[in-house]
Amino acid sequence: MMTMDVHTVLPSPVFKPNIFESNGKLDPRIQIKPYLNGYKQPQQQQPIPQTQHISGFSLNPACACLLMFGSLVRFSWIALRTVLVTINNLYCIPSYAVWMILLLPIRAVKPTFYWRVEGRLFHWLLSMVSLWSYSAGYHIMESGDKIDEVVEIETLVLVNHQSTSDVPLLMAAFNTRPGLLPNLTWVMDRIFKFTNFGIVSTIHGDFFVVAGKAARNQTILELSKYLQSVFIPRGRKWIVLFPEGGFLHKRRAISQRFAEKNNLPYLQHVTVPRMGAVQAIVDGLGPRSTSIATEDVSRSSPPLPVTLKYILDITLAYPNGEPLDIIAIISSYIRPCNIHLHYRLFPIQRIPTDAVSFQNWLFKIYEEKEKMLASYYETGIWTINYDRETIVKENDSGFVNEPVKVEQDLIRMVMIHSFFILSTLFQWTLIKHLYSQFMISFY
Repeated sequence: MMTMDVHTVLPSPVFKPNIFESNGKLDPRIQIKPYLNGYKQPQQQQPIPQTQHISGFSLNPACACLLMFGSLVRFSWIALRTVLVTINNLYCIPSYAVWMILLLPIRAVKPTFYWRVEGRLFHWLLSMVSLWSYSAGYHIMESGDKIDEVVEIETLVLVNHQSTSDVPLLMAAFNTRPGLLPNLTWVMDRIFKFTNFGIVSTIHGDFFVVAGKAARNQTILELSKYLQSVFIPRGRKWIVLFPEGGFLHKRRAISQRFAEKNNLPYLQHVTVPRMGAVQAIVDGLGPRSTSIATEDVSRSSPPLPVTLKYILDITLAYPNGEPLDIIAIISSYIRPCNIHLHYRLFPIQRIPTDAVSFQNWLFKIYEEKEKMLASYYETGIWTINYDRETIVKENDSGFVNEPVKVEQDLIRMVMIHSFFILSTLFQWTLIKHLYSQFMISFY
C-alpha cells in the first residue's frame, strides 16, 4: 500500500514550525489553527502569572492574603460573639430566676402584682434574645394585617415551623410591641424545658408538649387544664403554637405521605397542620360547639368564659427557603439576611364552628401559605394570593403590602443590660452576706 505524504495532500503551508517533540508527539505548548490556505504561524501561549486557586477562583497572592485575613477577622468575631452571648446568658437568666424567688412572699399576698413584675422581667429577658439576632444582621420584615391594636386582646397565634431560630426571631418581632411579651404563652416541645432557657419558661408558665402518639391525648387533656389553671388566671392574652408539630425538614416526608393518603394537596414548604392542640385551645377559649376534652374533664371543670377573639396566622419565610438555626443566632456564622413575617388576622366570629369545617379552614390556610412561600422562594418578592379578610372591629388596624423592617431600640437594650448586670452584682453581694451570716450563726 502506498504511503501518502501529508505535504502532497494539503496546500503548501505558509509556515512550518517544528510542532513535534523529539519523541514524535505533538508539543502541548503549541496551538495549531487550520486555515483553508494553509497553516498560520502558531502563537505560543504567554506565561500565566502565579496564582492560587481558592473555591474555584484564581487569585494572585495579594488577594489570597487579603481573603485569608478577612476570614480570620470573621472567625475571630464569631468566636468573640459566642463568648459574649454566653456571658449574657450567665448573668441575665440567673438574675431573673433569683428575683422571682426573692419575690415569692409577695405572690402569696398579691399574686396579680407578682405576675405583673414577672411579665416585665420576662419581656426584658426576651429583649436580650432579640438583640442577638438584630446585632447579627438578621432583620425582620413584616407585611400583612397590622397587629399592634390586638396586642392586649386574646389571640391564638399559629406559625409554620422550620428551625430552632423561629422562636428567637418571633421574640424579636414581638419585642417592639409594649405589653405583648409579658402576657404571652409559648406552647413548645418538652425538650426545650431542659435547655438554658427552660427555667425561664417554667417560671413564666409556658406549656410544654410531650411529642409522640402515645402521649398525644394526655398532652391535649393537660393543655385544656392549663388554660383553666394558668392562662386565664394569670391574665394572658396571646398563646403561640406551631400546629405542624415539628420542624419542616423532619415532618415533610410524613406530611406528604399523609396528604397523599387523604387526598390533600402536596405541600413542600409547609406540612399538614395537626389539629389536636389547636382544637383544644379553640374549644377551651372560644365559642366552639365541639370539645376535644373528655366528658370527665368537662364535668369536673367549671365552664370557661369565652375569651378568644382572634386567630393570627404568621407565615415565616427565610431567604431561598434556607432557615437559620440557633447557632447562627448566637454566633452569626451565617451572613446577614432578612426574614419575612406575613400576618393574617381572623376574627373568631368568621371561623367555622364545627370541628370538620374548622379543620378544612385551617388546611386551606396552610395551602395558601404554601403558595405564598413557593412564590417568594422563586421570585424573592412577597405576593398575596388570597382575598384579604377585613378585620371586624370599629378601628381596622389596616394592611401593610410592602414589607416593613422591624427596628429595635438600642438605648432601651443598653438600659436593660445595665439592669441585669447591676442585679447580678446586688444578688451576688446579698447571697454572700447571707451565707456569711449563716456560717457565723452555725458555728
